[in-house]
Amino acid sequence: MSARVHVLNLHADAALELEPATSKPAEIRAAKRCLPKLMADLAHPDVFEFAWKGAGIEMDGNARTYYPNISAEEIAEASLCPLPHERMWVEIEVPTPFRTAVRYVWPIQRHKEDLTKFTAHPLVVRDNSLVYFGATLVVPVGGGPGCDRETGGVVHSKFASYARTKDMTEFHAQIRLLQRFFRILTLPGVEVDEVAPTSMGSATRFPQDSMSAPSRRIVTIDERAIRPEKRDPADGHLCEPRREHHRRAHLRRLPSGRTVPIRNCIVNRGVGTAQPQSFLVKR
Repeated sequence: MSARVHVLNLHADAALELEPATSKPAEIRAAKRCLPKLMADLAHPDVFEFAWKGAGIEMDGNARTYYPNISAEEIAEASLCPLPHERMWVEIEVPTPFRTAVRYVWPIQRHKEDLTKFTAHPLVVRDNSLVYFGATLVVPVGGGPGCDRETGGVVHSKFASYARTKDMTEFHAQIRLLQRFFRILTLPGVEVDEVAPTSMGSATRFPQDSMSAPSRRIVTIDERAIRPEKRDPADGHLCEPRREHHRRAHLRRLPSGRTVPIRNCIVNRGVGTAQPQSFLVKR
């Protein structure tokens, strides 16, 4: 079960324990006021789920988190990549020396006022608890203004006490990690294996009166992989079945060698039904 489904189920059963990363009463009340909006965003039917395996995050016995080093050159290249989908959920299960499983998660969506940016909210899911940091990561995409090779983006905090007493550089490390993820996701080397949803999982996540459950797909991505595409020998176009499907935003290399960004959209609208998918991404 994905962390998103787990959190939504706990919230529906009134069993979700919100843990604001602050001890200030006013900030705790502010966190509780944000919970309904957060849950509504998580339950949005257009959210694409991604579980990233092998992301490189580790935690030591003092609960200190270590992030992989990402070069300025990679950030510069990643800053040119588009946001793959309008709404996303990215989760990473972090190896720890403790018995309790810890998953770092980020609900992500395109910025409502500036379409050249996306916003992400760092959260931690641990058993029945949801750790809320009150932070918002604002990151430019597709070469938008404000791209920074060092910080990657801007961090806003609802908790003034947390911003004063904690090291905010961890959130900038998370920004760089997400940028690496989007860069990987827009590369052409992708292998997809489809897994049919189980009846029990479908009933839990998608009641019969709401919508049908989408298939779950396991996506294995190799940064260096270049998979030859099957093309029609007559005109050179891709041979794809004509059906409605989501097209992920990506970078397309033209025969001339020039690279152009492709926005996400629905292709062949009206031919069948396109449902958001959940993905397991491995490196």
